Amino acid sequence: MCEHNPGSMFQNRKAAILGSGVAMGGRLVTAEEIDRLCGLRVGWTARNVGVLTRRFVTEGESASSMGAEAVRRALEAAGLGLADIDGVICASGIMQQPIPSTSALILNELGSDTAGLTSFDINSTCLSFLVAWDMASCLIHMGRFDRLVIVSSEVASPGLNWREPESAGLIADGAAAVVVGRPSRATEGAAVHASLLKTYAERAHLVEIRGGGSSLPATEHDGTNTSDFQFSMGGREVFRETMAHLPDFFEELFVNARFSWGDVDLMIPHQASPSSMRIVRRRLGIPRDKFFMTVERSGNAVAASIPLAMHEAIESGRMRRGMKVLLSGTSAGLSIGALLMTY
Repeated sequence: MCEHNPGSMFQNRKAAILGSGVAMGGRLVTAEEIDRLCGLRVGWTARNVGVLTRRFVTEGESASSMGAEAVRRALEAAGLGLADIDGVICASGIMQQPIPSTSALILNELGSDTAGLTSFDINSTCLSFLVAWDMASCLIHMGRFDRLVIVSSEVASPGLNWREPESAGLIADGAAAVVVGRPSRATEGAAVHASLLKTYAERAHLVEIRGGGSSLPATEHDGTNTSDFQFSMGGREVFRETMAHLPDFFEELFVNARFSWGDVDLMIPHQASPSSMRIVRRRLGIPRDKFFMTVERSGNAVAASIPLAMHEAIESGRMRRGMKVLLSGTSAGLSIGALLMTY
């Protein structure tokens, strides 16, 4: 990642978020419905998982249709059109299909005005948006592109295992997009100050979907191995491993950025789970009013969770121009990531 050398040209990259937009699955799903799907007593999911509502897609909705709608809304918020951007990066943990890239499918949904635009996918599971924003800010800072759209669109509900209610009760479908580009007079001072991504691959199998790739192709699904094609997560082990690394991780990030916790106006974490986020906030000593949580009412939308929360923070006025904002989270891998920026 281009942040590693604190003295490099990639510190304090001149890149700004110009507009954001979201599109959610059409079906509202309550904790009580999750209880029924998992065969549990009513109240179990609300009490033990803590996510009260989330959205799932309805028939006819897809990652590309939601992603395209989020792109349209982000462009509208930025006062721009498709002719004003250089390309679309899809930053999602769940592909709509193996080939082509989901970014190409989103461009297809957007129509003929996208002909010739750059498009590609970035997948770092739940950290995909953070990684894509990191990479895009480098490309914009170098002058390779003027404006890009980053879109995270996740349809995770079809892969849930209702025999694992601790994880199934967390997940949501949704899409969020941001237009990023060179700062203008209206966004003067916007920058990415530093970023960090570390992977501890000895824990790679704590969060996974084993089937569907080359090691266990879809043709091997025979009705007896369905769980291999569904989402599986060792949540407690992931949390313990993450907490063991977090203090040193953030110390390195802030040394690179020449910032401290006191400089951060708002932290927007990956909306992993209510309980883990509360513990992280307390352990790191972050004031409640600086820690933005939406997970209880919106669930964990995989890579879309950070930009969905960021959009809500912008719309509600919690995230304002000039603020120092910290994006952070964990993902399958096991990876820990963070990015410090001025909005």
